[in-house]
Formats: sequence, C-alpha cells, structure tokens
Amino acid sequence: MFSDDIAYIGIASYEFFSGKESVRKLTIWDWEKWFDLKIPFEKANIRIDNNVAWFEAVGESGPWRNGKTYEIRMVGSLIKKDKWLFKQICFSYPAPLKEVE
Repeated sequence: MFSDDIAYIGIASYEFFSGKESVRKLTIWDWEKWFDLKIPFEKANIRIDNNVAWFEAVGESGPWRNGKTYEIRMVGSLIKKDKWLFKQICFSYPAPLKEVE
C-alpha cells in the first residue's frame, strides 16, 4: 500500500518518516495506541492525472483525554504502478482545534 520512498508527516514536530519500513511501524503503532481515527474516504476529494493522484479528506480523531473529538485533515498523493500506492501522507489539525459535536 506504500511506495518504497513514502513520506509520512504526522501532527507532532518530530513525526517525519520516510521509507516503507518506518511508515509501516508507525502505522501499526498508531493503529494500536492512538485515538480513534475516522476518515470518511467516500467523501474525499481526489484528483487524478495519468499515474498520479492527490487527495484530501476531513475526518475526526478522539476522544482525547479531555473526552472531546476534534476535526483532523489528511492530504496526500498516490502513484500508480500495478496498483495505487501512497507516495506521501500528511495529517494536520486546524488551528484553533475544531471540536466535532
């Protein structure tokens, strides 16, 4: 699902990962330990030009320790080889945080 030279930028200042193995480890860690992440990909905006695609999606993450859930954004690009592979992924929170009711 990831290209060999995938770049993954998380929300923390130290979260810049590159390469399939480091991104795979981060993805597993996030899956097991991070807040519940809901990204409705059916509502994602996707643009395709030949073998490259760009996407953005708005979802929610939480509940945080304060019990609240917040909007989170995901943007990235994909390349098409035999199948579509993530080339870059970036998560961010809007500032100020936007609470999801």
